[in-house]
Amino acid sequence: MKFIQHEHTDSLIGILSDSSLHADSNRSKKERERTGEKELVSRLLPDGLTDWGYEESGKPYFLNRAEDLSFTHCENVYACQVSKTIRCGIDLQHYREKIVRLSGKFLNANELIFIESIKTEEKVKYLTAMWSAKEVLYKLYGIGFIDYLNKFTIQPFSTADAILQAKADFGQGESLFYIRTLFTADFVLAFHTLSPTLPSDDEKHIFHF
Repeated sequence: MKFIQHEHTDSLIGILSDSSLHADSNRSKKERERTGEKELVSRLLPDGLTDWGYEESGKPYFLNRAEDLSFTHCENVYACQVSKTIRCGIDLQHYREKIVRLSGKFLNANELIFIESIKTEEKVKYLTAMWSAKEVLYKLYGIGFIDYLNKFTIQPFSTADAILQAKADFGQGESLFYIRTLFTADFVLAFHTLSPTLPSDDEKHIFHF
């Protein structure tokens, strides 16, 4: 098991890698996810006051404290965002080649034009970041079905950028959001932040798995 904790500008991030939990055939996928979530929260908030429930949409919420929270899991990696000041949305996606042929299902016309300008060998990384950023936007409000194609737009970016800009319409007009991105050799991690820039002591690639 490997655990890393990061205090971002406006939230607390935890990421857990546990191959033995992922391989535990005696538990269902949902049970393994819940175990990973409990381990993350117990490490991030060791005071023990960490009971939470789930809205109908699946968005988690604390029963006995004011912080917002969000979870993500992909294979043997689990992550969590907790904050007292912002809505939480976090997502982790491993790189998979099939995302190239699925891009038309979640990218709008302007985003497709942008992705066409990206070198072939870089498309998977860019598309994964864009999908992950849209998942973050969805998790912010947990309001059920949202049209990823037309309600969310990721602005052109470079993988050298640490923060992506995205526009979203949750029914009250279009708003601008900032998504912090962390790229590793195997996956991208994205989460919501209010800050369009990084603090001077923040590392762009802080998670080394």
